[in-house]
Amino acid sequence: STAGGAWENVVSIASPLDQVNGTGVRTFSDTTVLPSTTYQYRIVALNEIGYGSEFPSMTVQSTSDLVTATTSAPPVIPAAPTNLTATLGSVDLAWTDNATNETGYVVERSDNGGAYFVLVSLAADSVSYKDTAILPGNTYSYRVFAVNAVGSSAPSNTVTMIVPPLPLAPSNLVLTVQGSLTTGPSIRLVFRDNQNNTNPESGFQVFRSDNGGAFVLLTTLPPRNNTGNVTYIDPMVVAGSTYSYYVVTFNAIGVSAPTNTATAIVPPAPAAPSNFSAAATLTNRGTLVRLNFSWTDNSNNESRFVIQRADDPNFTVNVVSVNRGANTTTWSASNLPRGVTYYYRIMAQNNFGQSAWVNLTPFPITTP
Repeated sequence: STAGGAWENVVSIASPLDQVNGTGVRTFSDTTVLPSTTYQYRIVALNEIGYGSEFPSMTVQSTSDLVTATTSAPPVIPAAPTNLTATLGSVDLAWTDNATNETGYVVERSDNGGAYFVLVSLAADSVSYKDTAILPGNTYSYRVFAVNAVGSSAPSNTVTMIVPPLPLAPSNLVLTVQGSLTTGPSIRLVFRDNQNNTNPESGFQVFRSDNGGAFVLLTTLPPRNNTGNVTYIDPMVVAGSTYSYYVVTFNAIGVSAPTNTATAIVPPAPAAPSNFSAAATLTNRGTLVRLNFSWTDNSNNESRFVIQRADDPNFTVNVVSVNRGANTTTWSASNLPRGVTYYYRIMAQNNFGQSAWVNLTPFPITTP
């Protein structure tokens, strides 16, 4: 009986189960059923009684209990994913999982308008994929399918990503060594940005090598609007050292070829003076003292000498500084009181650095 309707014969089995005693277990599969339908079954055993053709015959039957069975719904393909999006870098895909019965997802890709091919198969419940196998200057289209044993869903929406080319390499890197008595040495870098605003760069990376060592990233500079010169000043340099530089342009896809490599040598600091000494003479009828200082100039690149006086050996109390010109070797301190102890030291300095400090001999000195 189908869905409570009239009874109908499904099959007739004529032969007995067991020729010896007529008993046993028999199975039967009904292959004519429909999905999502309720069926009732009963089995009728038939037998004829009588003796040959000379006597009337009679058919008797015995009916089993009813059994009820409902067929399951047929499996269906999963729902298609939606809201497929792509973000440039690598190509980062993301979508909405609308299916509950998928066994996985298939991502297909088309390169530059060509035929779609399977890029990757992913596990069930996946909602994203990063495609790193892309090349600058190409166009990629993507679509996603949900799949199970029955088949695949309709495709998601299609997204297309145009991968920009790598930026043009900067050029004409030029270095200038700069120095100041107040700020010390620096190196000025100037290079040309060749990338226009049609495909603007994300910025610049400056690499530096110290004294022939490995190049390391020194700094990242912001992008420039259109083409033109870019300037950067590197203040982290030391007198007497050699520095080499190159610059690359970068965007979301990668980095350009480098500029030319440029090298600059920061001039050394001057050598320290030596033989720093003083001789005292009385002035103002013996009430005051003049100290006459002298030293040996050991450098040929100093811009000045700096002489300091203090009331303590660490030069933290009542510090007074005096500057003397290049190539000088004497200086006098006048009108000093008698019987006072002072600490003096001297160093040579130029725009790129300074020598070590040299203490006066004697250290300290006491006016007579």
